[in-house]
Amino acid sequence: MRRGAPNSFQVFGQVNIGQTVAVVGTILILGRLDLWLYVPAAVCLIVALHFLPLARSFAQPQYWWTGGLLMALALVTVLSLAGGMDAANARALLGFGAAGILWATALHVARRG
Repeated sequence: MRRGAPNSFQVFGQVNIGQTVAVVGTILILGRLDLWLYVPAAVCLIVALHFLPLARSFAQPQYWWTGGLLMALALVTVLSLAGGMDAANARALLGFGAAGILWATALHVARRG
């Protein structure tokens, strides 16, 4: 069994408060700029970033991969939208891609601990 840092749950709380504030702020800013199309990718990026401090705190190195893959997916989605992909296909790409990454992470954690 991997051992996390003694303050893991404190870090978890702080990271999730930061994630919530970042998501709400991003939605407000992108909405104000009428860039609603990019909200899902921005939220994916924020969720990706939240995995990075948790990787060390909970001694779960696969969270580095989870965060990195979600960041790459957010970037691919933004570039696809900028390249002319319609919003529905971009949301499908992002949604199914993120689901696959998160399910793979959950299975990996469940099997390895």
